[in-house]
Amino acid sequence: MTFSKDRTMRKSVLPLLASLALLNAPAMAAAFPAPLDSALSDAETTPKLRLSYSMRYEAPGEAPVTLRFDAQTRYWSVVEGDPGALSKNAREKLNNIKKSESVPGGLLYADFRKYLRAVEALEETETQHIYRFLPPEAEGEDAADDAEEVMRARLYVDKADGKLARYEVVGLKPFKPLPVAKMEEFVVEQDFERLEENGEKNGPAVLVRLRSRQKGERFFRKVDTDFTAHFFDFERVE
Repeated sequence: MTFSKDRTMRKSVLPLLASLALLNAPAMAAAFPAPLDSALSDAETTPKLRLSYSMRYEAPGEAPVTLRFDAQTRYWSVVEGDPGALSKNAREKLNNIKKSESVPGGLLYADFRKYLRAVEALEETETQHIYRFLPPEAEGEDAADDAEEVMRARLYVDKADGKLARYEVVGLKPFKPLPVAKMEEFVVEQDFERLEENGEKNGPAVLVRLRSRQKGERFFRKVDTDFTAHFFDFERVE
C-alpha cells in the first residue's frame, strides 16, 4: 500500500496528492517486534496481488457513490450514485483513491515497513498486539520531540491470524509536519481483513476501510479533506 496523499495523509490509501510521507525520507529498515515483523513479512510475499473489487465512497454533504473495479480490464464502472454530481474537491479525492488503490498490491500493506520508525510494543490484549510508532508526519518541528503528545500512531495485529488489522494516526493538537504545512485536524484510519477464499477468510489481509480527515494548510494552500472509502466483494485475478 503506497503512502500516497490520501493514504498517509495512508495506507490509503492515499492522497490521501503529494503525500506527506513521501515528502519525508523513508526510514531505514529496523528490527520490529516479532508479531508485527511476521505480519509485514507475510504481506511482502504477495506485493503485486491483483484484485477486482467494489468501493463505496462517502463524504460529508455528498451523495454516496459505489464503483466497481475490474482488474483484468482496469476499468471502473458505476454501480450506484453519480460521480459527476460530486463537488470538485470530493471528485478529486475519489479519483486519487481510484488511482492509488487500483494498482497491483494497492490494497495491501506490503510496503509499510520502510515508513515505520521507532516501533514499540505498547499493549497486548486477548485478541491483539498493539504497537505505537513514529509516523512520517511526526518529523516536523512541532512533532519530532514529543510525538505522543502531538499525535497517536498505532498498529494493531490480530493474534488469531497474525495479520495487521488496523493502522491509525490521529492528531491530538495542531502540528507542523513540514515548515510549509500546518495541520489543524488530522486523522488516517485503515482497517484490514483477510480475503475470503474457498468459503473461508484465509487469504491475504486487504484494506476494507479507509478514513481520512485533514484540515489545515500545505504549501500555502488550504487543505480540507474528509471522506471514508469502503472496499468489498473482492475477486482475485491471476
